Amino acid sequence: MVKPANIPIEDVGKFVAPFEVLYKEVEVPVMELRLTDPATGKVEQVEVGKKKVMKGNGMRPTGKFAKKIVEFENKMEDLYKYKIKVEENGNLAGFLKNS
Repeated sequence: MVKPANIPIEDVGKFVAPFEVLYKEVEVPVMELRLTDPATGKVEQVEVGKKKVMKGNGMRPTGKFAKKIVEFENKMEDLYKYKIKVEENGNLAGFLKNS
């Protein structure tokens, strides 16, 4: 566990945030093996075209608290200046800024 020295252990909690993978479309070369010298049997890879594929481009939080999680991750808000609000069933209900 990592926690600041000035935060009591009973004030440290854990919230596992749902994330989604972001994708972007990129062009990649389509390669084929071609016989370049029949006398020696030499074969080389040759680009014969391009194709579009989806490639991973990072992740972002999703769900009810996505905006606040981004603010914490980007250090726009100090996580340690907030307390969590918990529902009766133990689920996270929100974040409350310390007064």
